[in-house]
Amino acid sequence: MLCCSFSFGTVFFLSKGYSNGETGAILAAASILSVLAQPAAAVLADRSERISMKQLIVILSAAGAALAAARFFCSNVPAVPAVLFVLEQAVVGALQPLMNALGVQVMNRGGKINFGLSRGTGSMTYAVVSILLGLFLRTAKTDVLPLFSIVFYAAFAVSVVKFPADRHCETKKETPTEGLHGEGRPPRAKADVRFLLLLVAVALAFCSQSMIGSFMINIVKHVGGTAENVGITNGISAAIEMPAMTMFALLIKKYRSGTLLKVSFVIFVCKALATMLAPSVAALYLVQALQFGAYALFIPASVYYANEVIPESSLAKGQAALTTAATFGGVAANLLGGWILDGFGVGMMLAVSVLSAVVGCAVGLPVIRRGRTLRTKDSEA
Repeated sequence: MLCCSFSFGTVFFLSKGYSNGETGAILAAASILSVLAQPAAAVLADRSERISMKQLIVILSAAGAALAAARFFCSNVPAVPAVLFVLEQAVVGALQPLMNALGVQVMNRGGKINFGLSRGTGSMTYAVVSILLGLFLRTAKTDVLPLFSIVFYAAFAVSVVKFPADRHCETKKETPTEGLHGEGRPPRAKADVRFLLLLVAVALAFCSQSMIGSFMINIVKHVGGTAENVGITNGISAAIEMPAMTMFALLIKKYRSGTLLKVSFVIFVCKALATMLAPSVAALYLVQALQFGAYALFIPASVYYANEVIPESSLAKGQAALTTAATFGGVAANLLGGWILDGFGVGMMLAVSVLSAVVGCAVGLPVIRRGRTLRTKDSEA
């Protein structure tokens, strides 16, 4: 869904005669509304006793499909596709933390879910769909992109309906002192401050990550490459994510979630620094190997960690807060990165990317608790 809509948003709007500036403004608006939608959906999921989380996800999927269908039929109407696109991205943004929270709820009830494998499969699917859509659009019009989105919304809704989580699992609330391992958590005020600082660290780390990803074409050209090299670079990065996330099921049995989260912050710094120092396209290819310990490790580690430090009564809000912080970092990266590129060039942008990652690491490491391993849970049983 994200690949068919947001990732090809630039292609869609440029083909409709929008300028680069207008397209950038549309994407920024979509990201901002997505940030606002995530906590709103999470609050509804946590507080509603009448609508289960699965039902909410299906309802949002239907809304996303309806917006995509409207965009297809109104694709040539001035301004209307832009409004529909922004609203659709709010739906997509709201769905991400809800799916994380639903999976964690099942694990809390003893369900067996390989979260890393699930996310890794998502990354690989994203890469494959992106390549296939790019090839398809060589001969087809961009008007078909919303149709692909509708297909994926429908498939997603069906998979959620079939997801093995009953009503009791979705709505039962635990006390603030219960968690994945049924153990006490730190005092609420202290935990809130720690988690708030963690969100700041996440935003800074993802500002660095997104600044590099969004302006990879500028970085590649800076070392003598072309648009073709950008595709290869992104392909390598996406391919590395799947084995990394798949291996997380093994890592979480040996290392605490907090430890893995700390490692990911350190690797974010290493990746930003290595990107800045890369002298050639080949070196940029090698740098993508660090995605293994950065983004690919952060995603599952953050979900497990949040599940351990946040009361289940606020679980969806906690997962949404992490996603929102990352999205906010991406919005800041797009706005700040473009301004720096225009005024100071690629070198300065990469330096700012490194600085953002370093500050994020400095803020995050002291506030991350150790967390627990799944092996600890097994031994207690």
